[in-house]
Amino acid sequence: MSNASQLLRGNMPGVVCVVICAGCISGLLGIGAIRKEASALEGQRMALELALLRNRAVPVATVSRLSLPGPESLPAISATIPTLLQRYQVALVDIAFSPTKVHVTVARSSQVVLHLRGTYGNVKGILQELLARNAGVALQALSMRRAKTTDTAVDAEVRLDVYYRERQ
Repeated sequence: MSNASQLLRGNMPGVVCVVICAGCISGLLGIGAIRKEASALEGQRMALELALLRNRAVPVATVSRLSLPGPESLPAISATIPTLLQRYQVALVDIAFSPTKVHVTVARSSQVVLHLRGTYGNVKGILQELLARNAGVALQALSMRRAKTTDTAVDAEVRLDVYYRERQ
């Protein structure tokens, strides 16, 4: 055996310790470089975010171009309901109207609450046709229940918001 191999064998624990220490030192130096780079990137991110905030355009309020019907459509919508009730053979148990609410500066709405009794399919048909025919009508809430699971009739509470634009 050569002198170099005997020297290594005799000092193996020392050599291993030196190699491990060298690896740790280089690792620590690498972590420091990574931290330095992360800090620089964080500074760049903050500068970019600040530039975006400075250059962000504030949206300007525009006049709404609602395609809502005018107030003259309310009687037509009211006249549609009895026709649909008759066509779909659904009973009107009760009806209630709420006061007008103002939305923005060009729109108003009223709420109509209908209490209906009929088959599920017929009540659904009325709602589908009423909503499809009238641009300003929106379904706010719908509740259906049956007295017994074997009943074919449902009791439905329908809350509709009727939107319309003000006279201009």
